[in-house]
Amino acid sequence: MIYVLVAVYGVALGSFVNALAWRSYKRFELTEAKISEKKRKAEIKKLSVARGRSMCPHCEHTLGAKDLVPVVSWVMLRGRCRYCGKKIAAQYPLIELFFVLLLLVSFIFWPLSLSSGVGVVTFVVWSQVLVCMVALSIIDKSHQILPTPLVYQFGTTSLTLVALTAYMQDDINVVKDAFIGAAVLGLLFWAIYVLSHEKWVGGGDVRLLVGIGILLGWQGGLLAVVIASYIGTLLLIVLLLAGKYRRRMRIAFGPLLLAGSYIVLLWGRDMIEAYKRVSGL
Repeated sequence: MIYVLVAVYGVALGSFVNALAWRSYKRFELTEAKISEKKRKAEIKKLSVARGRSMCPHCEHTLGAKDLVPVVSWVMLRGRCRYCGKKIAAQYPLIELFFVLLLLVSFIFWPLSLSSGVGVVTFVVWSQVLVCMVALSIIDKSHQILPTPLVYQFGTTSLTLVALTAYMQDDINVVKDAFIGAAVLGLLFWAIYVLSHEKWVGGGDVRLLVGIGILLGWQGGLLAVVIASYIGTLLLIVLLLAGKYRRRMRIAFGPLLLAGSYIVLLWGRDMIEAYKRVSGL
């Protein structure tokens, strides 16, 4: 029964992830658009995640409750908007289902106790961190940008998770490690950003890595970077073998970093201990 509840919660959050990613990118476009400040503010207000109503990404018609049932509505409407008839990308139900998978795996392998109220709240906060991670991955993969407000949301939610973890473990060092991680990863990749003239990492990646440092600490953060590099190399090999790699093709680094962070958060401690045993450290 508990897995069903987690799955229902996950599919609802997956629907929110889609809306968050779409609205965050549209807000970014508005900040760059050459329009009057009055119109910009009005449009940004309409795209507010907290106050804005769900709408079709094409005709922007406000959606009703029957249009917003995760996965089911998309299937029943055959992947089209009820109002304008235009196709709604399969990405929407796929992201909803993918988020369910991520949340269920998180629940099964969650490294903290879930037997107390604080433990449950901590897992709920993690689910909000995961929302930011998936939304950022969607935007970066599609548009090669990491919207600053969403990156900051990821960082502050991660800090909340760290504070709750420190409380549960009665260990202030967890918070100290978070700030050290933010400083180490932020400064290291800011230096790479400056020295490479933005060729190796972008400003959004640097801000994201500060958030990852908060979430995982400096050791976990660096391990996430290593895992991201391996995933990127594997992806490049697959593209080469499939004949789909093109010169000057840019592979978004953000989704790789966030995938590495997800792996480290759930299994990082075991990976580090296994490495120490094998290496004799």
